[in-house]
Amino acid sequence: MIKTFLDAFKGPLVSGGLVLLVSGALMALLRKTPLQILAWIRRRIIIEVEVRDPALVEQVGTYLSTHLLARRTLRARLLHSSTQSPGGLARLPRVLLEPGIGLHVTRFEGHRLLLSRVLESEASELRPRIETLVIRYFGRDPGRAQRFLDAAVAEHARQHRGATPIYIQNWNDWLRMDLPASRSLDSVILPGNLAEELRADAELFLSRREWYAGLGLPWRRGYLFEGPPGSGKSSAARALSGALELPLYVPDLRDPQLTDRRLALIWSRIPCRAAVLIEDADCIAPDRKGETGISLAGMLNVIDGPLAGEGRIILLTTNHPERLDPSLIRRGRVDVHVHLGPATEDQAERLYRRLRPDGDGARDFARRGAGRPMVDLQAELVGMQV
Repeated sequence: MIKTFLDAFKGPLVSGGLVLLVSGALMALLRKTPLQILAWIRRRIIIEVEVRDPALVEQVGTYLSTHLLARRTLRARLLHSSTQSPGGLARLPRVLLEPGIGLHVTRFEGHRLLLSRVLESEASELRPRIETLVIRYFGRDPGRAQRFLDAAVAEHARQHRGATPIYIQNWNDWLRMDLPASRSLDSVILPGNLAEELRADAELFLSRREWYAGLGLPWRRGYLFEGPPGSGKSSAARALSGALELPLYVPDLRDPQLTDRRLALIWSRIPCRAAVLIEDADCIAPDRKGETGISLAGMLNVIDGPLAGEGRIILLTTNHPERLDPSLIRRGRVDVHVHLGPATEDQAERLYRRLRPDGDGARDFARRGAGRPMVDLQAELVGMQV
């Protein structure tokens, strides 16, 4: 029986089929082997790190602007300086050339790094522009990538030292504006000890992340600055974010093209531990009835809904607090109400002594200035020194 079985394989058709089967398997194996070898080598001697965070991609771009060995497609960005020239004039912004989409080479710790900047999607109504950065290098030290990213963050901070990181709404994304050094909170003359109380309250909030998590509470805090024009509402809000060293995001709620969906999209791009300044919050209409613009429901969804995020400080300003919908400023959405009115005698005197430390007449100026807008007093004192 065994002989009969072996004789069956002696036919030309069967033997030819076996030859084709074996040779095909060998060819397939030979084709796959080099790829498998390359994949094995790649896994063991090449480190590959993918960076998807937009802020970190930007910081690496700043670092590479001065450390590139091979330049390909470049893109320009204005870099504003907060320093002054020897003559006392503010320096003009300079152009910073960053690596664009494509491959770039740099050297770090004596080793070459290959960096690939990839555009995954252009901005659209449904999603923002998305870029990724892939870092590759030979070796088996994954810590080198971490040290490179740390160096990039430090370089970015050095080049932007003293600048206030303010992000303005730019369609479906945020555009960074590197403005001069942030105004100190002490320079905003607020009634009594209000400046220190605000700073202490915000710093306590930022330090209690675990406390909020332990109680199951959302880690967010809201401040409302209300009062007549010129009382220092916007200045106080911006100075508070600067004192806390938080990036400040400023959406334009009056943009007629800003819909609830677009607001939700750009809000999702705000990182943890950031401040959001909402100017003239009374412009938020409870019901747009088909008109363009955002609705109250859309606003509430981003400041106290699924997209609200964690570690954010919301700063609202308004000249007309009576126009604000009660649901917008209830407890849990606005935790601290700050009323700023006309100058008191104490404010006027402190403003005089700050702007004219060598001048006399502080008490007389304080008596005359009480009851007037702070912005008018400041303009008068600045005009006296011109």
